[in-house]
Formats: sequence, structure tokens, C-alpha cells
Amino acid sequence: KVRSEVREDMCQRVTDKIKERRERFAEYRESRAHIYRGVIARLNNLVTKFESRGCDLTQVKTDLTTLEKLVDELVITFNLFLDQLHAVGIPVCQEQPGDWKAAMAQVRTQLQATKAKQREIRSFYKNTLKPHVKAAGQACNE
Repeated sequence: KVRSEVREDMCQRVTDKIKERRERFAEYRESRAHIYRGVIARLNNLVTKFESRGCDLTQVKTDLTTLEKLVDELVITFNLFLDQLHAVGIPVCQEQPGDWKAAMAQVRTQLQATKAKQREIRSFYKNTLKPHVKAAGQACNE
């Protein structure tokens, strides 16, 4: 094969692989956001129910606002990751491939930031929000 044909084949393979990963991560982003927004909706319903009984849930409301912000930040970091992943395919297909390894390192760094944001959400829910909801529920039932 001619060198240009080899580069075109490589370009096509890389582009297809990146497109596949991007689609997979986009689906994952949507499913994660949907799950977290579902939890927020259920907790808002619970807050409404407890407030109708006359309970004080100001701390839980504050925690819910924080959780919503964390979920929004997760979606933003996911979008940055997807944008960087999309941009990686561009240098491979040029005449001068550029620093592909450095571009992939940036993508991996952004993926780690996304995973860290997910861990932060889970930790916040488990260690802060859930105990506050339990405490508010117990105080309300007394």
C-alpha cells in the first residue's frame, strides 16, 4: 500500500473507534444524569410530603440544591471529556499527525476528573444527604 492509503486507513479506524467511544460515553452520561435527576425528584417529593406534615427540612433542601449543582457539574465535565475525545481524531487525520499521545493524555485526565465528580456525588449522597434525610424523617415522626 501507498503511505497515503495507510494513513487514510489508520485515520478511518481511529475516527470510527473514537466515534464509538464518544457515543458510548454520551449514553452513559445521559443514563447517569437521568438516574441522579430521578433521585433528586424522589427526594423533592419526599420533602413536599414531610413539609405538608409541618416538618422542618431546610437542611435537606440545602443538600438537594448542592446535589443538583454537583449533577450539573458532572454533565459539564462529561461534555468536556466528550469534546476532547472528539478532538483527538483530528490530529491523526492530518498530514502532520501532531502530538497524539499528549492529546490522549488530556482526554484521560478529563475522564479521571469526570470519575472523581461521580465519586464526589456518591460520597455526598451517602455521607451527607442520606443521614440528613433520615434525621429529618425521624424528627418528623416524633
